[in-house]
Amino acid sequence: MRHAWAWTAGAVVAAASAGMLLAARDLREPLPYQATRAAVERAARRLDADSPEAARRLRVLAGEAETMAGRGDGAAAWAPVLNAAREALLGQRRRRLDLDGEWRQLEPRVTAALAQAWRQTAAPGLERREARWAQQASNELERARALAAGGELGGALEAARQALERTRRVDAAWQALHARFEQPELRRRWRAWSEETIASTRRGPPALVVDKLARRLDVYRDGRRVASFAAELGSRGLAQKLHAGDKATPEGTYRVTEVRTGGQTRYYKALMLDYPNREDLARYREARRRGQVPGNAGAGSLIEIHGHGGQGRDWTDGCVALTDADMDALFRHVRVGTRVAIVGALPDA
Repeated sequence: MRHAWAWTAGAVVAAASAGMLLAARDLREPLPYQATRAAVERAARRLDADSPEAARRLRVLAGEAETMAGRGDGAAAWAPVLNAAREALLGQRRRRLDLDGEWRQLEPRVTAALAQAWRQTAAPGLERREARWAQQASNELERARALAAGGELGGALEAARQALERTRRVDAAWQALHARFEQPELRRRWRAWSEETIASTRRGPPALVVDKLARRLDVYRDGRRVASFAAELGSRGLAQKLHAGDKATPEGTYRVTEVRTGGQTRYYKALMLDYPNREDLARYREARRRGQVPGNAGAGSLIEIHGHGGQGRDWTDGCVALTDADMDALFRHVRVGTRVAIVGALPDA
């Protein structure tokens, strides 16, 4: 027992002072009482940061051993304390190795997820809320890296998990926004609208087709595309418009009801559309029946194709925006009565 205690005490002294678990094989005598007590306290201090319960238990055992040693055999009193200290330090090292391995796996996952989140928020479609989530994820990841560099792996993992959760929110919003573009029924509807509108130009005047997903407005004449312009949508433009104020760009077939220039519009030039049509109103009434329309919001109106575009983002209240130069070019093709199809995505997209 005497030699076993000496070996264990040597291990604790080495672990507490050098920060590693080393066996002191050359020790043959028990440590003096003061050195033993100091070794146990150093071990407890090492445990304080990430194993406070183990540190508390070790100090309780040390207090009991100190009382027992005062009554008789110090070696017998301190041997279980030293063994407990050694096991606690071994457990701490194992946990740290486990945490280190978990961090090495999690950090690249979060880095990749954050890069994807930034790509998703950089493309048009998502709102400022998702951009905030991406920024919060970036901040959490930086905090996690700083904690890991300081050896606080538990805190680093927690911060990394929070960052990952925020990137998942961004991705969920992205997936929800784009899932509708894969729905067969919607794609058939969009195909029918675009084909009907394009076909009308073979026997009539030019027509316009807006592809929301591609952010593009095409001009068709005699069944052929003769001009194409980059377009910007409502700030929630990829969604189907349901009511006034939702900032979504509508989908359907429309006609130009008014051509505005100069002081008639604050957006340089504008083409007023006959939104809402019968289909829009039916959709609005169904949305209201389902409780999807807030308060007393109406179906909406004043949907236009107008200027002041070129901002590189979706920003309107539901309209389609082109640059002023493109509006000048577009005006050479349109008049009151021009047909306009606004679709989620063209069939070949």
